[in-house]
Amino acid sequence: MKTKLFLLLSCLFTLVGCGKEDDVQPGTEPEVVEKSLSLVSQGEMSFGTDGATDSKIIYELLGVEDGTLPEVECDADWITNIRSAKSIVFFDVAPNNSANTRSTKIVLSYEDLSCSVDISQSGLSAEVDVEHRAEVLNGEYCGPYAGCISSPNANYFAILSMNGTTGFSHLYIDQYYRFDFYSDKEVESNEKASIPHGTYRLDKENLGSAWTFSHSYSTRLEPKVDGSYVENYFTDGIVVVSENSIDAILTLDNGEVHHVVYNGSLELEYIVVENNGPYSWLEDDYSFNHTGGIIRLLYYGDFTVGANWVVQLLECQNPINGDYMSIDLYSSAKGFVADNIYGTYTAVTKDDPMQANTFIASSSCYSVVENDYIKPRAGAPLVDGTISIERDGLDVVVVFDCVDDIGNKITGTFRCVQLEMYDKTTGC
Repeated sequence: MKTKLFLLLSCLFTLVGCGKEDDVQPGTEPEVVEKSLSLVSQGEMSFGTDGATDSKIIYELLGVEDGTLPEVECDADWITNIRSAKSIVFFDVAPNNSANTRSTKIVLSYEDLSCSVDISQSGLSAEVDVEHRAEVLNGEYCGPYAGCISSPNANYFAILSMNGTTGFSHLYIDQYYRFDFYSDKEVESNEKASIPHGTYRLDKENLGSAWTFSHSYSTRLEPKVDGSYVENYFTDGIVVVSENSIDAILTLDNGEVHHVVYNGSLELEYIVVENNGPYSWLEDDYSFNHTGGIIRLLYYGDFTVGANWVVQLLECQNPINGDYMSIDLYSSAKGFVADNIYGTYTAVTKDDPMQANTFIASSSCYSVVENDYIKPRAGAPLVDGTISIERDGLDVVVVFDCVDDIGNKITGTFRCVQLEMYDKTTGC
C-alpha cells in the first residue's frame, strides 16, 4: 500500500513538472520590433523672410530602448537652437535679410537609419518698384518710459528725405520715409543720439520691441504742391543700419516695394533755422506773363475779418511745371464762394495777419516746380506789395506787384482758364 502511494505521488509530480515545461504554446513568443526611423510630419517645410521659432519635426523611432533619441544635424547657420525630445525635434529659423531664397536639410539619424526634411526660406522681394536714394537724415531721440513712449526700449525717430525738415511734422514738397525705430541701446546724457547699428524689422503689433520699427508711426509721405499729400503705411519691411549707412526694403500698403538707401551720418537732429533770411534765390528782378494756367482756391473757413483762403497758381500741370505762386490771404466776404475771392490785397506781417483784403507775407511765395516737385534753390518769398484777383469773362486774372526779402521786384500776370475749388474745412 505504501509502495503504491509513493509511486502515484511520484507520477503526479512528474506530470506536473512536464506540464510547466510545455506551458508556452506555439505562436505566442514576444514580438521583436525591427528598428526604424521615419517622419510623421511633412518632408518639406517653407518659411517667410521673418523666420520662425519653435518649429517642429515629428518623427517615429522604433525598436530601441526608451529614451533613445536620434542625432540631428544641419549645416546651415540660419537654422539654430536645435533640440530633441521623444518623437519631436524643435528648431528656430533666423530672419532672411537678403534678397535670395535659401534652402537646406535637417537630417535625423540613428545608427544606419536616417530621414531628412527639406527646409526653404524666401528672400526679400527682388521685384523693386521704386529705387530711392535719400540725401538727408533728420529725427529725434526719446529714452525708455520718457513720457513720449511707453516702451522699455529706446526710441529713435528717423526721417529720410532729399532736402531735410525742421521738425517732426514740418512737411515740404519732398518724399519722406519715416521710421519709428526701437533698440535696447540707450543714449547717455552727454552723447548725441545716433541710430544704433543693427537690423530692424517691422513691428505690426506696435509693441515697442527692441530691433523693430513700429507700424503706426512708420510711413512714406509725399506732400503735393496743391496742399494734399499721399501717405502709405508699411505692410512689411527690413532696415539694415550699419556704419554711415541705412538700407531698407519696404512693402507699402499699395503693393509697391521700395528700396531706400542713405549714406551719411546717423546722428538725429533737425535742420536749424539760425536767422530770418534772406530766403530769396533770385539774383535780379523777375517778371512774367502766363496764360492758360490753373488757379486753385483752398478755403480754410470764416473768421471775424472774413474768410481765409490759400490761392495757388500753376503755370501748367500733368505734371506740374514752371512758375508756381501760393498766396495766403483773407477776403472781406465770407463763405465758400468763388466770387468772394476777387479784390486787391496788400501784404501784412505774421505779427498782425488777420485783416481783410490782405495776404500774409510770411506764408506767401513764388516757387519753381519741376515735374511735380518744388526745386529747393529757386523762388522767393513775397514780403510786400499788392496782388489783385479779378474775373475777365471766363478767365481769372491775377496781377502781382510784389518784392522779395532782398528787394527784387516780382511782377507779372497769371491768366487762368481753369478754376478748382477745395473746401479744406471738411477735410475733402
